[in-house]
Amino acid sequence: MTADPEARSRRSPGALGLAVLLAVAVTLSLRLWIAATLPVFADEAEFARWARFPSLSYPERPPMIAWILWLSGRLVPVQALLGLRSASLLFGCASAALIWILARQLFDRRVAARALLLSLCLPALTVTGVVMVPEAPLTFFYLLFLLCLWQAFEARGRWWWIAAGGAAGLATLCKLGALLALLGTGLFLASDRDHRHWLRDRGPYLALLVTVVTISPYLIWDLYRGVGSLRYQLWERHRSSFGFELSKPVEVLLEQLANASPMLIVPLIAGLGLGTHRLRPEWRSRCRWLRMQSLTVLGFFVICGSFVETHPQWTLLAYPAAVICLSVHDVFRPKPWPLRRLRGLAAGSWLLMAVGAVVAASTPELLARSDLMAFGQRWQKKIVQAREQVSSWEDLAVRLDATLAAADGDAAVLFTYQRDAGRRISFFLPERFVVDLNTIFHLPDGRCRVPPGVLGDADLTGAAGIFFGAPPDSNPGALAAMFAAVEELPAIADQQDGLGLRGVRIFAVTGFSCVR
Repeated sequence: MTADPEARSRRSPGALGLAVLLAVAVTLSLRLWIAATLPVFADEAEFARWARFPSLSYPERPPMIAWILWLSGRLVPVQALLGLRSASLLFGCASAALIWILARQLFDRRVAARALLLSLCLPALTVTGVVMVPEAPLTFFYLLFLLCLWQAFEARGRWWWIAAGGAAGLATLCKLGALLALLGTGLFLASDRDHRHWLRDRGPYLALLVTVVTISPYLIWDLYRGVGSLRYQLWERHRSSFGFELSKPVEVLLEQLANASPMLIVPLIAGLGLGTHRLRPEWRSRCRWLRMQSLTVLGFFVICGSFVETHPQWTLLAYPAAVICLSVHDVFRPKPWPLRRLRGLAAGSWLLMAVGAVVAASTPELLARSDLMAFGQRWQKKIVQAREQVSSWEDLAVRLDATLAAADGDAAVLFTYQRDAGRRISFFLPERFVVDLNTIFHLPDGRCRVPPGVLGDADLTGAAGIFFGAPPDSNPGALAAMFAAVEELPAIADQQDGLGLRGVRIFAVTGFSCVR
């Protein structure tokens, strides 16, 4: 005879609570170690640079990530890795807590505990709880939106609709993909007969109005600049790769292996596809609501991913709701085959993630100690490129800073065409201007400016300093077209953090001018 699922849900609450506390403690320790060990990534360095020049928005992304780093910089030094990633660690912990709270309010403690444990085993949620990227606050504000929306569904008052709209707006200021939360909500209200009456209520429209008001500073900023940010995010960045290819939706699906791990992707998809008729009557629409939220995100990016290149983190918002749905089916219905070994699969996913973190943290040291002469020419080149990617670039930043100080003092600017290198070096030289020449744009009066927020919209006409770059980017003839005077200086030795790197050519440059 099959045991009563609700009786099973009440067994061993103490053991389950202890397992949750242990998993949270171990996972938090792992995240702290990763945050303090991994070298700064180029995007993190770029966001830290934006935070130095607060703005209503930035050309490539909405402004929330820079605002958060600006605020955290008032409390902790962001030039230290743990300081830089402290906000991400806090958002990761807060998001895990919101998953527990949301599942607890919608269902019960056992579902909440399972959902929390599963969320700790997902690589996507773990990475965004460590690395300082927009997805860290995005996940938090999205879950806050779902929690406020549930309170509004329970007819707790207009203020919950207002709070839901504010949370959706804050999530949109992290990434525009948060608007899919509103789309998923609209689809659910239109399709679920138990909640369709809300479409005749003012609450959802009040929430939508609050969302628009919350993001209005970003919209006004972008309209003032010719909607350049929206145009870039919605079209320009995809233009070169636009077109249907069968391999693109397949790639989107494969990217989910990185988000959910090969061990949990099948149970998670199965949890979204299982029927709700075996659940308690009052829980069926709740589970359908979460399922609609998750499927809206996944469906949107599978369709869009058939025409443009996507990235794994774009579908992140599908997973918090998916883990709660999976937990509900795991606890309160006879288990079909995808769910029968869920505990072992979750444990295996966590161990695989931990091993991956150890390998990633050990990679710089392993590459530094590898003997290039033991490999062929082709592999030597790949190892050198890998060393460049995992290096912190701090040593090179220190040497460039010393060269700048000797050349032209505090007024000097660092120029480069190496975007990622420039971003990382700017992280270690917060008092210097590090300018990626790929971002320069020209004004009608002939002056040169960088994108707003990057250097406080500084005018670069006539600027002097140092140009640095690898040999392919360091053509003196090309530099002479941009600067009034160019003088090559001794190359910086190709050693950095103890790693052998390609040589870096440097030039003293003066009199920067626009080249059309």
